[in-house]
Amino acid sequence: MEFEPSPEVRETLASLDRYLERNWSLLSAGDQADVRQMWRDIADMGVLGMCLPQTYGGFGLDADSFMHVATTLGRKHCHLPYISTAVCCATALCAGATEEQKQQWLPPLIEGKHCWALAYLEANDSQEIDTCQTRATPEGGKWVLNGIKTLVMDGVHADYFLVAARISLDGVAEMQAGKQPSLFIVSREAEGLSAKNYRTIDNRSATTLGLNNVVVDRANMLGSLGGTDNALDRALAAGCTALAGETVGLMEHLLDLTTEYLKTRKQFGQALGKFQVMQHAAADMYVALEQMKSLSLYAALLRKTGQADQAASAAKIYAGISGRAFAKKAIQLHGGMGLVNEMPAAHYAKRLAMMDCWLGDSFHHLNRHQTFGASA
Repeated sequence: MEFEPSPEVRETLASLDRYLERNWSLLSAGDQADVRQMWRDIADMGVLGMCLPQTYGGFGLDADSFMHVATTLGRKHCHLPYISTAVCCATALCAGATEEQKQQWLPPLIEGKHCWALAYLEANDSQEIDTCQTRATPEGGKWVLNGIKTLVMDGVHADYFLVAARISLDGVAEMQAGKQPSLFIVSREAEGLSAKNYRTIDNRSATTLGLNNVVVDRANMLGSLGGTDNALDRALAAGCTALAGETVGLMEHLLDLTTEYLKTRKQFGQALGKFQVMQHAAADMYVALEQMKSLSLYAALLRKTGQADQAASAAKIYAGISGRAFAKKAIQLHGGMGLVNEMPAAHYAKRLAMMDCWLGDSFHHLNRHQTFGASA
C-alpha cells in the first residue's frame, strides 16, 4: 500500500511550505488583513480545492490529501482557517448540499473568496449533536433561527457559518432518535446574528454566535428537508482527521525544537542531551510522534472507503491525550524557557494542549469509538 502522497500533492505541499516560510511568522501572527491575503494566495496554489470535485473547480485528488496539508500547516503553527473552511464546511457541502447549492457555494470557497466556520456546539455540557437546542422555524417561505452556538472554530475569519439547528414545526422540534439537526448557511452580515470573538490559549480564536430571529432563505438550508445525508457527521469526521494531521506537524516541529535545545543548552559542563534521562524523554516523544502519524494516516486512508468515523475518533482521542502529554514533556525538557512567549516551543505546546477542545474532546470520542465497536 502506498503511504506517501502523490507527486501532485507533494509538489503542492512543497510550494505551500516555501510560501509559509517566506510569509508566516508565528511570533507576529494574527493580523486579519494578512490572513485574508494569505488565504487568497494559497487558494491560487490549489490548496483549498485539492480534495474537492473537479466539477466545481477542485482537483479531485485522494481523500487523504487534506491531512497532508494540515500537517504542513501544523509544522508552521499557521492560523489560517483551513480545517474550518476547506475540510469541515466543504465536506458538509459536498455531502449534504443539493447540486444547485454546490454550484453556488463550492467554486468561491475553492477560489478563496470566502471563509467558512462550522457552528454546531452549544453551552449545554454535551458534545453530542443529538442535543442541539437551536431551532429553525418556517415562516413566510423562509427559516427563522434562534439559539446560541459556542466554541466556533475560526469564527473571526468566517464570511459564512454552517449552523446546526432542529426543524421546529408547530412548536415541536424534530428529535427522532438518530436524526441529525439540519444545517443552514448564515451570512456574517445577517440581521439578528451576533458574534463574540475571543482568544484561546494557543493565540487562535473562537466565537460565540447568538441567533436572535435570524431569517434564512429556504435555499440556504442544506439539502432537502431532513435530507442532509449525515453531512454533519461526515464534516466532523473529516475535521478530526485533519486535526490529527495538524497534530503530527505540531509534534514534528516541537520535537525538532526540543532536540535542538538539548544539543545546544549546556549544564554541568556539557549539553543537556548528553544526560541519559533527557535522551529517554526525547525517545518517548519520538515514539508518540510515530504513533500519531500511524493513527492519522490510517484515518485518512479509510476516508477513501467511506468508513472513517471510528478511525477518526481514535486519531482524535490520541491527538488530545498524547498531544497534551507531548507538550508537557517538551516544556519539561526546555525548563522555564519552555513557558515564555518568546520561545516558539511554548506556542506549539499550547496548541497541542488545545487540540483536545476542538470538535469533541477525548472523552466524547472515546464514547463514540466504543459505540462504533459495539455496533460493528
